[in-house]
Amino acid sequence: MLVLPTCPACVVFVALTTVLVYFLRALYRRVLPAKYHVYAAEMLSCFQLVAGVLEGDIIMDAYGIIGYAFYLFCLFVSFSLTFDGSASVCCVWEDMLARRTSLLAGHVKIACQLIGGLMAPTYVKKFWTLAMSETHLARSELLSLPCQSALKVSILPGMMAEMLATLISTLVIHVHFGGDRYAMYIESLVSVTIVVIGLEWTGMMFNPALATSLTYSCENQALVDHLLVYWFAPFLAVVAIWIMTPSSREEKSKKID
Repeated sequence: MLVLPTCPACVVFVALTTVLVYFLRALYRRVLPAKYHVYAAEMLSCFQLVAGVLEGDIIMDAYGIIGYAFYLFCLFVSFSLTFDGSASVCCVWEDMLARRTSLLAGHVKIACQLIGGLMAPTYVKKFWTLAMSETHLARSELLSLPCQSALKVSILPGMMAEMLATLISTLVIHVHFGGDRYAMYIESLVSVTIVVIGLEWTGMMFNPALATSLTYSCENQALVDHLLVYWFAPFLAVVAIWIMTPSSREEKSKKID
C-alpha cells in the first residue's frame, strides 16, 4: 500500500468523499421522487460533514491546532460549495419555528441527518485501516479502544458553551457579513474560531447531529448529559434567535416540503 504524507492523504480522503457524495446525489435525484430529495440531501450532507470533521482528528495529530484550524476552514468552505442540505439540526429547528417547514417534515429531516451522520464514522474508520499515511495507521491501531467523551467540563458550563457557540454562529449567518461574495469565508472563519476556542470544553459541536454522530456512544458521558449539552442548549439558542428576530416570528406559514 502506498504510504503518503499525512496532508496529501487527508486531501485524498476529502476529495474521494466529495466525489462519492456527488455521485450519490446524482443518483437520488434520478431515482427518488422530487418530494424526497430534501431528505436525501440532509442525509448525505450530514454524512459528508461528520466524515470531514472526523478526519480532522488526523490533521490534529499530525499538525496540531494551527493545522487543524486551517483544515477546518478549508473544509467548511468546501461544504458551502457542495452541500445541498443544511446538515444542521439547528437550521431545521429555525425552519420549524418560522413555519417554513412542518413539524413532521422537520423531524424526518433531523432523523435523516442522524442516519447519515451515524454512518460516517464507520466509513472513516474503514479508510483509516488502509493506512495511507503513518498518522492514519497510528489512528487505526486505536480503533479497538472506546472513544472518550468530548465533554471536559461540568454540565452547566458545557451547556453555556454550546448555547453561546450556536447563538454566535447562527447570528453571523443571519447577518450575512460580506455579502454573497465573502459571506461563506467569514462564516467559516467564525465557526473555526469558535471551535478552536471551545475545543477543550465540549468539542464545540454546536450541531446536535454532529455531536451525536461523534460522541453519543463514548465513555464517561451519560445520556442525560449528552442531551442537555448537545441538544437542549443549542435548541435554547435557536429559540433565543427566533425571539430576537421579529421577521422570523412574523413570517407567514409557508410549507416548503
